[in-house]
Amino acid sequence: MIMKLRKYSTYLAIVVVLAFIPIIVSDAYFLHILIMSTIWIALSTNFNIILSAGQLSLAQIAFFGIGAYTSGLLTVKLGFPFLLAMPAAALLTCLIGFLIGRITLKMRGAHFILVTFAFGEICRLVSRNWVGLTNGPMGLRNIPFPSIRIPGLIDLQFASYQSQFYMAVTLALISIYVAYKLRYSRIGRAFSALRISEPLAESVGISHYKFVITAVLVSTFFTGLTGGFYAHYVTLVSPEIFSFAYMISLLMMVIGGGRNSIAGPVFGALIFTLLPEFLRAFEVYRMLIFGALLTIIVIFLPEGMVPQLSALYAKVSKRRQPRTEVLP
Repeated sequence: MIMKLRKYSTYLAIVVVLAFIPIIVSDAYFLHILIMSTIWIALSTNFNIILSAGQLSLAQIAFFGIGAYTSGLLTVKLGFPFLLAMPAAALLTCLIGFLIGRITLKMRGAHFILVTFAFGEICRLVSRNWVGLTNGPMGLRNIPFPSIRIPGLIDLQFASYQSQFYMAVTLALISIYVAYKLRYSRIGRAFSALRISEPLAESVGISHYKFVITAVLVSTFFTGLTGGFYAHYVTLVSPEIFSFAYMISLLMMVIGGGRNSIAGPVFGALIFTLLPEFLRAFEVYRMLIFGALLTIIVIFLPEGMVPQLSALYAKVSKRRQPRTEVLP
């Protein structure tokens, strides 16, 4: 009972802090950085769902871009309202994820990675060359801000950084909650078994295809939803959204933070989004410091920052506990 109260009080404290951030922080640039960090947190958490099932997909940013383009096209060219465009983008992304999964999940190892990489490149080329649909290199412009409109009842437009911060945080918290529930469920245990040893997992009746396709569906749905929100936040989507550099950043966030935990991708996304901004003051040394930090993490914290720092904290706490002597 006490443990539950502590857990819920911690969650409540986090929510209260998040609620007060836009009230305390008035600088528009810093709020923008926080919103982008929150979007990366949602992306990293969703990507970690696939990684937890033992699959390294290089198409995650492609699904993010599909969600962004779909929501943008639906609102700009077809006049869909925001509340319909975002779920539609998530569903289409999920459907494409299912179709790609049907093809690629029969492959293993390097073949799977190469096919997912090729899919991301195909998406980038389509967005650049299908000018009639995507406006090509110029990008899709004038995407409306998030809004909730019910004729005669509600007409809310979320154009301020404060309101969009709350929307981004809500989206990230939903993603984290879904990842948490999956991890500590029967499905999550099946993911762990497949990641540790696929042949052994299948020998006890855990279907590789069934559980990995579940991971793909959940991950792509929420990635598409995040992409839809991103499109309405920045109001512009261009082919650069499919850049492989973003995929590398996503990998750094998840693996650097710790892919075998819920907090790892969150912590990694915060570090690798905020740190480059804080290092701008060092100008030419900025990328050198950033690269050195990444090298240190890879060498000394191979399991990621959160799992290994947690293990270190547990060791230190155990040593500090007073020893009880047994009386004869």
